[in-house]
Amino acid sequence: MVSEKDAQRIHEAIARRAAHEPVHRILGSREFYGLTLGMSPDTLEPRPDSEMIVEGLIPFAQKFVAEKGSCHLIDLGTGTGAICLALLSAVPGSNRCRFRPVGRRC
Repeated sequence: MVSEKDAQRIHEAIARRAAHEPVHRILGSREFYGLTLGMSPDTLEPRPDSEMIVEGLIPFAQKFVAEKGSCHLIDLGTGTGAICLALLSAVPGSNRCRFRPVGRRC
């Protein structure tokens, strides 16, 4: 049996999807490179093909950390920050510098 509260939430989710809102925005999160990232109206939805960028950058970041001791990742105009967060989780010794447009939440 579905409670009234749950039934209302289901109907709201169906209405949002019928209005073409992305499923993961309705759910409030999306998996990206093994991480669960929060979604809001202010964030871009990370694309699965962006994981290829992460995979391509990991060897470079790891080499930099091995040679220099750390690696600073600059995240410009972040939405969810998915690429940078994935690199941070995959490359110990990396850290993040985040920049975003003035007046916008990231």
